[in-house]
Amino acid sequence: MDNGLDNMGDTKMGCDIHCYIEYRTAGDTHWFSWGERINLGRNYVLFGLLAGVRCEGQIYPLRGYPDDAGQAARHDNWLYISDQATDDEHDCTRAHANEWVKYGAKISADGKRVTHPDWHSHSWLTPDEFRTVLDAYTVSPGNPRPGKRVNTYDAALAALDALAKDGESRVVFWFDN
Repeated sequence: MDNGLDNMGDTKMGCDIHCYIEYRTAGDTHWFSWGERINLGRNYVLFGLLAGVRCEGQIYPLRGYPDDAGQAARHDNWLYISDQATDDEHDCTRAHANEWVKYGAKISADGKRVTHPDWHSHSWLTPDEFRTVLDAYTVSPGNPRPGKRVNTYDAALAALDALAKDGESRVVFWFDN
């Protein structure tokens, strides 16, 4: 099935989106994760519209990583710093963390966590903003299926809309190298 995902003929190392849907009901101050990381698929035209990554055309300025992110995004965005670290996907040594800071990684205020060194272009969008990006994709010259959107991204938008009925929702995302 053709779902509109493409690499635009790019032969460089791949880039993927790390995407999280979050919500809060009216009166809540905390954001809740709707599931874990969502794989929307690699689409460099959409990456460009979302964040100026791999293609031009960014629609909204990057907002950075939200300090009040839900549990799934919070867990995935940080690596724990430990002398007993195995340097797997959830922890690292202090020496590695300090080295990564030279290249833009951030250590948390408490000094116990560091952002992943390969992750960049953190931001978030409301459902209406996400819809605007998807609508722009339909008329983008880079869209391999002119006039159509990508079904996985539409599914994420449907979830955002459903979760916003009793409060607010947002999509939090960043990219890797």
